[in-house]
Amino acid sequence: MRAAISLLFAASLMLAGCVERRADGIVARSDVLAGPAADAHFVRDFAVAAGQPGIINTWFMLNPDCSVEGQITVRVQEAPTHGTVTIEPGAYYPNYAVGSQRRTCNLRPQHGVRAIYHPAPGALGKDRFSILVVTPLGRSWTTDIHVVIR
Repeated sequence: MRAAISLLFAASLMLAGCVERRADGIVARSDVLAGPAADAHFVRDFAVAAGQPGIINTWFMLNPDCSVEGQITVRVQEAPTHGTVTIEPGAYYPNYAVGSQRRTCNLRPQHGVRAIYHPAPGALGKDRFSILVVTPLGRSWTTDIHVVIR
């Protein structure tokens, strides 16, 4: 039943994927939640190269004019066993889809928060951790991240 509820939440959410390639070679994919969610739970698979950090996600809370709607809080609920996770507020490029009111926000860095997974030196195989995201509008969700270190 819980899986069906999670799928229902996932189907009702609008996600705008964001991709960033940094000078240090990290490729980021992020999602922006635009639908209602309260205490939803998701599971996400993620692969990272051994010895290399990987951006798990970047979150934005922007108005259609690209002004910041509010500060998103991101916390590690359950730490990984074979690495660490850092949470970094900063300015990042969103990647809103064609047709989105926020599409013009893609032209310059916007205030957001990102999570980066850093595998432990020499670590290979599976790891996992959990992140809690809370918006100032009262939306919240947790995501279990299943990592494969290759």
